[in-house]
Amino acid sequence: MGIIVANAYALSLAEEERGTFPVLLWENLVQGYAASAEAAGYPASNLGTSSTIEGWRGTGSGPHSLTMTLDPSRMVDGLGLERHNLGSDGMTLSLWGLAPDGDAEVSGDWSEIIPEIIVADDGTLMMRFAPESYAALRLDIVPVMATPRVALLSVGKLLVMERGNQAHTPIPWGITRDVQTARSQAGDFLARTITGSTRRGSISFIKLSGGWIRSSGFLRFAAAAAGLPFFLSWNPEEYPGEVAFVWALNDIIPETSDLVGSVDVTIELEGVVL
Repeated sequence: MGIIVANAYALSLAEEERGTFPVLLWENLVQGYAASAEAAGYPASNLGTSSTIEGWRGTGSGPHSLTMTLDPSRMVDGLGLERHNLGSDGMTLSLWGLAPDGDAEVSGDWSEIIPEIIVADDGTLMMRFAPESYAALRLDIVPVMATPRVALLSVGKLLVMERGNQAHTPIPWGITRDVQTARSQAGDFLARTITGSTRRGSISFIKLSGGWIRSSGFLRFAAAAAGLPFFLSWNPEEYPGEVAFVWALNDIIPETSDLVGSVDVTIELEGVVL
């Protein structure tokens, strides 16, 4: 699907010329999940794992909502969804926030963050909005005919890179396939069978300032990426559809650049293929 940016915030990013910088959502700050309805064996709590197998499933084709409890002392500005059927059914989504002093039972205490959108496909979906503190976020889902399901949902503070990346293969393009070729004893071609596939690529940054590396949270991300997947949008403004749910293939190790005080880093990536 891609990354959806709240309208007013998109204008702010464009004015500051930061809308094209890659963003990563890696730290899930959700403290608890609740759903208006959930199928047996598929509770909302499954949304907080890093697995894309189980997940949450609703019941029936009526409106559903997912509520994520947050620490109101922490600011958040991003949401990520993976392995869902929201697009194939043309479901409508909207995102709402509850202020730190708000009452979840009072409808007027919820403020709209991202107005209704119709999901175009079942690909990785990210939402980006102005950094703010909330007691909770609520994702409203209105199906057309199907029962909604989502495997993974994360909310956190986006890591916004200091500048754009070098030339690379966007992860959505980098599909590699495991293929077996069948031949006859005489060497004739019979068939090819795809046994598996993944997305692979890398993203490189040069001359990042040493101050940014040390203060931005990048080093915390690099350490966490050894064991956790994350959401990546490499150019939210110009290529909003090119997002992915990925993991690092190797340790992320920054190196000093040829520019004094600067750092270069390359992240080798692998990701989910729908």
